Amino acid sequence: MLMPTLTFGILYLFLPAVIRPLSLVVLPFLFLTTFIIPLFSVWMMKVLGQIQSLKMEERNDRIIPFLFVTGYYGMTAYMFIFQIKANVVVSTIFISSCLMLAILTLITLRHKISIHSAGMSSVTGYIIAFAIEYPNTGIFYPLVAMIVLTGAVISSRLYLNAHRPIEILTGTLVGIIISFTSLTLVI
Repeated sequence: MLMPTLTFGILYLFLPAVIRPLSLVVLPFLFLTTFIIPLFSVWMMKVLGQIQSLKMEERNDRIIPFLFVTGYYGMTAYMFIFQIKANVVVSTIFISSCLMLAILTLITLRHKISIHSAGMSSVTGYIIAFAIEYPNTGIFYPLVAMIVLTGAVISSRLYLNAHRPIEILTGTLVGIIISFTSLTLVI
């Protein structure tokens, strides 16, 4: 849920021209709509007994929260694209994030998948696309940091036995393929 804020924070710091006319002012709104509100909703589902645990270890516990989060991301995308009039790059990031969440939710109907791996890999995929398109910028440094952080998150999910390797691999592939492919089509 922190991935949109992380992505736009990195872009604001290292490639601000690609997100214009957006500025730092939108980050708190983005944080609110893609982290705080979804987090509160999941917590309420726990309080109301709709899910067993906030860890959502069981696949069935993940379906309703994933649907809600996908909806929140969709509403945020709508606001940024149609109300704020974000540029094509920003719009593509929002649309591809919604697509990724929808695909992850559909996969979750049948199989457990690592959303942590998908989220981290999606940010990495976006940064790889920007690093290829803008090679002489400082975007290389966040790319290295994202690769290291993604590796750490994936390793921790395996270490904690939260996922099997196939769930990690599937999440990683979904995240990186959707984000990288969508951005390379527009930049």
